[in-house]
Amino acid sequence: MKALNTILLAAAALISATSCSNRAYEHTASYTPGNEVYTFEKSSVKAVYEPGQAPATLEVTIARDNADKAATLVLASAAGQAQFAPAVNFEKGAREATLTIDLANLRAGSAINDTIFLAPDFKTKAGKNYIALDLSMGYTWTRLTDAGCSYALLTDGLISPAVCGTSATFPVMIEEAVEAPGMYRLINPLGVYSKSENDLIIDATNPNEVKVLRQSTGINFGQGSIAIESLGAYHEGKGRRHSTIRMAGYYGTLDNGIITFAGADSFNLYTGSEKNRTNHTGTFRIVLPSMVAAVEKTISKEHYNMGVAYLQSPEALAAGHYAMAD
Repeated sequence: MKALNTILLAAAALISATSCSNRAYEHTASYTPGNEVYTFEKSSVKAVYEPGQAPATLEVTIARDNADKAATLVLASAAGQAQFAPAVNFEKGAREATLTIDLANLRAGSAINDTIFLAPDFKTKAGKNYIALDLSMGYTWTRLTDAGCSYALLTDGLISPAVCGTSATFPVMIEEAVEAPGMYRLINPLGVYSKSENDLIIDATNPNEVKVLRQSTGINFGQGSIAIESLGAYHEGKGRRHSTIRMAGYYGTLDNGIITFAGADSFNLYTGSEKNRTNHTGTFRIVLPSMVAAVEKTISKEHYNMGVAYLQSPEALAAGHYAMAD
């Protein structure tokens, strides 16, 4: 992971955490409850932690311009994800106090996306009287191999039909999260359509409720960057019950080493501000390495050249040699 890029604000203390990356700090606007001006040290914190490396707490300084008397500044959370004391106390004569955010519940694969406001009446006050948090913990990924096979098969029913006129099947590299068995990552699976590299995360930790959260494909055909999302994930985000989503058939399933999404139009495709359905033929499928040999006996390899380089044998895997598919 790259080293942290930290922009220090003038006369502001450093954040106490030192093990995260991708921080982005912005200058904050001040806010005046009564006759005092309170200012957050920073108005946004973005951090991606290595698995198991998040600090126990994260500290942010709040300053004030008038320290003539003791004061209590009330704080409020927009999403309720961030854990912190509901108020910060300033002693008489003290111009600074510390907001402590608890990160003890940040686990692998989880995230805190929240906003902490200065209260009261923050909802009607203009200006950046808040600190926005975008904190996440990654997974430890390991190459998935099984039955002498070191790659998976992707049948792309999302993009290929529009480009090739058919749902192309080709090999892809696949990894699994150590901390969450059944969480898979396809390595740049649609790279043939894109100049950038974008992995695809598939959550099959519950084999009966497989979902693909909204994520970028890295593809842009001129109308904007394309993102995809399975309908199960979409309706979860809308607060629908899992049982309702299952009954509607919006979840995918993992059965006998093969991930499928039953029914047509089981994915949303986002292009710029537009949202459309995709996987019209219901052919989107991921064959895990354990079943590749069996499936390859029944399919054509005409589109294998669309796949990324893959490892052809356990020996090649051990040696680290790659070869293009035939």
